[in-house]
Parts: sequence; C-alpha cells; structure tokens
Amino acid sequence: MTPRFLFAVLLAALLLPPPPLSGQSESPITLPDYLEQIKTRHPLFERESLQVESGRLSAEALRTEAWQLSVSPAYSRLGEAGSSAQSPGAQSLQLLGGEAALSRNIWASGGTLALSLATDFTRLESGSPAVTSDSYLSSAGLSYTQPLLRNLGGSLDRLSYELARNDLEATEIQSLENRELFVLDASSRFLEWALLHEQARIAAERLELAEEQFEQVQRRYSANLVDRVDVLRAQDAVRGADQGRLKIQSLWKAKQAELAVLAQAPALYGRTPDFALFTPAELPPVEDSLAALVTGSRLLGPLHSSIAQLVRRRAGLTEQARPLLALTVAGGLAAADASDYLASWQLSEPDVSVSLQFSQTLGSRSLKRQIEALDADLAALAGRVREVEIELEAALRALRIQLEDLEKILELNRAQIASAREKTGEELKLYNQGRGQLTFVIQSRDNERNAQLGCAENAALYQNLLLRYRALMDELLPAGPKEGM
Repeated sequence: MTPRFLFAVLLAALLLPPPPLSGQSESPITLPDYLEQIKTRHPLFERESLQVESGRLSAEALRTEAWQLSVSPAYSRLGEAGSSAQSPGAQSLQLLGGEAALSRNIWASGGTLALSLATDFTRLESGSPAVTSDSYLSSAGLSYTQPLLRNLGGSLDRLSYELARNDLEATEIQSLENRELFVLDASSRFLEWALLHEQARIAAERLELAEEQFEQVQRRYSANLVDRVDVLRAQDAVRGADQGRLKIQSLWKAKQAELAVLAQAPALYGRTPDFALFTPAELPPVEDSLAALVTGSRLLGPLHSSIAQLVRRRAGLTEQARPLLALTVAGGLAAADASDYLASWQLSEPDVSVSLQFSQTLGSRSLKRQIEALDADLAALAGRVREVEIELEAALRALRIQLEDLEKILELNRAQIASAREKTGEELKLYNQGRGQLTFVIQSRDNERNAQLGCAENAALYQNLLLRYRALMDELLPAGPKEGM
C-alpha cells in the first residue's frame, strides 16, 4: 500500500460523516455488489485483460497460412563476351523480364502451394552490319511441394503458433489467478468493514445501556437510595462505553474510505455493509472437495501448460531429426513469339516437371541432447505438480478443520452470550433490590459486551477462512466467457 494511498484513506476518513449506528437510514451494500464495482473500475482488471489480449495477438501473429506475394523484376545487358557465350556471334544481349508468384503453406498437410506468372523480353544484336532480333516468352505455372517424412502433416509449420498458444493459456490462467487474489484481498477488507459495523453496533448498544443505567442511578441518588459513588461509577461506565464507540467509529470510517478509494466509488461513503456475518456455510465432504481441487485447481494450470509445451517441443525436435524427403509436382503453360508481346500470352504449350529432394543430417548429437534435456525438464515438472498437489491438500484439510472447529466455537460463544446476559439480569435484579453493587452490574454488562465482541470476531475469522477456502477452490472468481476458458 503506497504512502499516497494511505494519505488519501486517512484524509477521506477525516471528512466522512459518522457511521449510522442507531437508526440512521443508509443504503446497504453487499459483498457481491461491491466486488462488481471493483471489477468494473479498478485498473488491475483492465491491465490483466490487456496482457491476455496482447498474448492472444502475439500468438495469432505466428499463423503462417496467409498467401505470400512476391514480385521480382529484372534487367540485364551483356556485352560481346557474355552474349557470344550464349549466342555465338552475338555482339550484345539485353534481357528484361519479371515474375509474380503467390504461395501458401498448407498446415493440414505441411505442403506448399505456389502460383506464378512470368514474362521475358530478349533483344539480341549480332552480325556486321548489326542485326537486331527480339523475342517474347510468357508462362503461367502451378506447383505443389509435399513433405513425405519431416513435417508431414505440417507439425513443424504449426510449432511456433502452438507453443505461443500454450503460453497464452498459461497467461490466461495466471491472469485469472491474479484477479482472484485481488478479489480475495478486497473481500477480506469488506469483511473487516462488516466486523467493525457489528462491533460499532455492540458499542452503541453498550453505550445506550450505560446511559440508561446512569439515568437510573441518578434518580435513585436523588431519592437517597444509593451513594454518590454509584453515580460516579455509572458516569465512568458511560465515558468508557462512549470512548470505545468513538474508537470503533473511527476505524469504521477509515475502512469505509479505504474501500471507497479501492473501488473508485465515492457513493460508498453513504452506504453500510450488508454481510451475513453469523451465517455458516454448507460445504461438501472433504474428499469431494479434494478430488475437485487436485483435478481442476488453477494453481496446477500453468504447470500443465508448461508440460504440454515441453511435450510439443519434444515432438518438434523429434520431427526435425527425421530426414527431409519432399516431392514437388509442377505444371504450367508457356508461349513464345518473336515480334508480338501480346501473342506470347496465348499460352498453349504445356510444361510438366516432377522432382524429389532428400537430405539428412549425419553425425549430429545436438537434437539428441536437446531431447534428453526436455525429458529431464518434464520429469522435474511432474515432480513439481505432485508438490503442488500435496500443498493444496494440506491447505484444504487445514482450512476445513479450522472451519469445522470454529462452528463449534461459535456455538459456545452464543451460549456464553446467553449466560452473560442472564447473569447481567440477575446482577441488575440484586442491585435494584439493594442487595448488590453497581460495580457488579457494570462488570457483568462489560462481560456481556466482550462475549458479543468475541463472537463477532470469531464469526469474522470463520468468514475469512471461508473466503480463503472459496479462493483455494477457484470459486471466488470462477472462469467465465470473458476469460475464454
């Protein structure tokens, strides 16, 4: 938390009105409503979405199925030595031509399809006196090259793209996990606000009872039924209760300001938390939760993506180790004319060619060593997956034990509150009958308040553990259509 943020929180806390503790009507806000504002307005969510979009665009940029256009015009002029080598007796030779081609990789097969158009103009000067002769040649062709061993099926053509898609999957999972951790933190802060609201209610109730007791003691003192010391004790009890109320009220306002700044929602200053602090959760059996956790936890997602990426890299290296054997089939039409360029495009002469290319790297150990290194990495990742599974199971079992035990503790807290309230009634009855002391009444009411505060704190601890459990099970921010998972 930055100093600037802390300053903003403290400043807002000073300017806020006191929280509604005794009947003031302000609109309550639930945790889901608050989290919706967080998701809409906090820059972290936009930043995470942009990072995922950047990864998606980077992966799409590696697709190589687009048509490739190439144009290659050329001109050359040969002198007597060069031209006579091609045509005896020639004094000069001029060549002007060009070729345009379209080619495309076919991912499904690994082959390459190419279309081409070519035209050439030749001018030859020879003899004495010089005689000039021109000729035109045009052609159109179609060729297809199909790998028969290496890259059969296009696995190498798709390698970079598929590896980038694995990276994107890991980025999406990590981005969602980052957002869930932020939501967990925001939820915990909202829970703290809800606890302070309950504490403020208890403090206001304690102050109201202390003020009623003080008024009652004053009336009894005026009737000469009690001593002056009872009035002073009752007055001290009021001051102590009011001091506790003001302290909690200050913390309440500060937490409200913190949450308002976090959500960038000034309207939160006029709202109160609506949180079922004392409502327990119905959870599935531990073994069912554990089975769902080890098979679908997002914490395992990046590891599984890394394993898939290494497996794909290994397959690529294995494919590269295979011999290159490619079959090329080409066909086209051509025409030549000695005087008319347009006539040279009356393509009528067929050309057909078939070729086979073979190559093999001999004596190289590089690919073998790379494959062995990937095998070692895969074994290490498999061990890491098992480590994370053990850590997840340990965290889950610990949380479930604490949640179950806190439910029992809350039952004891409720019984303690009831007992403290009953004891307060008995002490008050004895005091009103003149058989007890005001000190015992005040002490009993303080014990009742402390029991209520203890119950509220344990309830907040229970709800906080429940939030952590939901986050561990990826339930606090489940994947949705926007995440694409």
